[in-house]
Amino acid sequence: MCWAWSGSSSCRKRLSLLSVTRSSRWLRQNWPDLVLAGLLPLAFVLRAYCLDWDRGLFFHPDERQILMVVERLSVPGDWRELLSSTSPLNPHFFAYGSFPIYLLRLLSWVVALWRPAWVSMSRFYLLGRLLSAFFDTLTVCATYSLARKLYDRRVALLAAVFVSFTVLHIQLAHFYTVDTLLTMWVLLAVHKAVDVARSGELRDGVVLGLLFGVALATKVSVLPLAVVALVAWLAWAWPELPFQDRRLSLLRTAWSSVKRRVFLTFGLAVLCFVLLQPYALIDAYGFVTGVGQEIAMSQGWYDFPYTRQYAGTWPYLYQARQILFFGMGLPLGLLGLGGLLWLSLRVWRQPSPDGAVLLAWPVLYALTQGAAYAKFIRYTLPLLPFLCLAGAAMWVTAWDAAGASLHTAGRQRALKLVWAILLCIVLISAVSYAGAFLNVYRQPHPWIQASSWLCQHLAPGATVLTEEWDDPLPVHGAIEGVGCREEITILRLDMYAPDSEAKLKELLDAIEAADYIVLSSQRLYAPISRLAERYPISSRYYPQLFAERLGFELVAAPALYPQLFGVTLLDDPRDGLPLATPPLLVANRPRGLVLDLGRADESFTVYDHPQPLIFAKASRPSRPELEALLRP
Repeated sequence: MCWAWSGSSSCRKRLSLLSVTRSSRWLRQNWPDLVLAGLLPLAFVLRAYCLDWDRGLFFHPDERQILMVVERLSVPGDWRELLSSTSPLNPHFFAYGSFPIYLLRLLSWVVALWRPAWVSMSRFYLLGRLLSAFFDTLTVCATYSLARKLYDRRVALLAAVFVSFTVLHIQLAHFYTVDTLLTMWVLLAVHKAVDVARSGELRDGVVLGLLFGVALATKVSVLPLAVVALVAWLAWAWPELPFQDRRLSLLRTAWSSVKRRVFLTFGLAVLCFVLLQPYALIDAYGFVTGVGQEIAMSQGWYDFPYTRQYAGTWPYLYQARQILFFGMGLPLGLLGLGGLLWLSLRVWRQPSPDGAVLLAWPVLYALTQGAAYAKFIRYTLPLLPFLCLAGAAMWVTAWDAAGASLHTAGRQRALKLVWAILLCIVLISAVSYAGAFLNVYRQPHPWIQASSWLCQHLAPGATVLTEEWDDPLPVHGAIEGVGCREEITILRLDMYAPDSEAKLKELLDAIEAADYIVLSSQRLYAPISRLAERYPISSRYYPQLFAERLGFELVAAPALYPQLFGVTLLDDPRDGLPLATPPLLVANRPRGLVLDLGRADESFTVYDHPQPLIFAKASRPSRPELEALLRP
């Protein structure tokens, strides 16, 4: 026995060989988990990189609103006040759920026990962004876990890598909005729904209900999760007949056996929702009003200025293009959308409980969000991990099929080489795009750059014409120790107001009075230029301004783009618009290889890398000349 003769050299060699063999076997079995352990810190670094990218000036309006709500929360004096709609814990803001608001307020109070200054909005916004980065990193882990449950470790690891380097995840992790938190809860809920479909265990149904409730308290747009939960219970209860059999009698049989469990899951979801968002009941009018306004905005039932950018956009196709060119990048986006289509066809032809549950969320969510009028790209975030998972599953299936025995050895090698090259293209492009996008946070925000330029060039008493519905420049506090905003006159013009003779007079007066015209972003000039019938005067103003016919010349246009190794990914907010390109924009075009991706969704660029345009007065056309240029 070796343990009796452990001092002999031969026995030591055998023990060493056995140890190496076991270690090698363990590595072969667990290498995906080890890679994931190294991937998660990298994913967090990508998401937490330069979280102070805007110097705490809150350029994201939704983040700014959430932070202001968090700051005004305080502890009620007694139970009666707590249960009143006038409670200081009532956020009076229901566009998003209350759970993210309370979570940040609680964290800021805890940190303030050691650092009192962190109870203020000027500090705790960093805590919010850290939370966002943390939850989005957990999304990488949740994607891995879901894929591993449904497929194998290769699919799981590949899906996790795809999510780690998906640019929209990286971008939204730099804001404290609800999207990153919501996506993680959705993934965990679908994960637990798969457990329900497999085992039918009541405890899995309980956990599913709780996760559904937390997701609802984050944002009520996750209501399609109710269908996922229902499909999970029905899939478990389906009689022992081929799953392809879709007869109505089978559905009745399945429903009768699980309806109590379904009601338990939904009841726990409602209970959890009420506990995390109690003022949805206590202040029911405010809750219904807030949610109703969000639904009206999303569906285009009410005319909000910030959704006019979507006039004339195609349902589904608009979001698909934004995902392909900006949210994920073209190679990864094509693989993800192709994978979802492949998975849908596969489940349709060979239905299975796992497949039905997995597809229920992305298909329902894509159908509802794709048909909405408001097509903000951040709304697609809860869909992207499923695209990554489906793309990974399709690639691994194709790789295994390429090595099938029905092919000759030469054909196997050729097919595997093709799929290997395709995967390399996807991975290299995804990693490169993620690295390029970090350039947006590596340099001062364009509004800070524009404010610096204005503070250096504006003479005391100068008049700056800016626009309502956009952040006015120069920004308060953008330049330390310089209070140039107090030394100038700022005129604000509501270009979204209906065109009329009164508006034309106001516009002419403003042009004559202004020394500078500042367009902080494309928020107004892009949609208004596309709505010429609605804005016959305003839609002429911007082409004349860009053509430098109103007596103003473009003198500054700071810009940031995703950029890496001399390659620039250029979004063009003027794509398809009847706007001239001023000489300065031609001169400032990035050097090296420039890939023009066309029009990006406004919400993808305007918060962290807009392009402000500063026009300075160079001449003074007469009022009749100006009126002739603007009157239709």
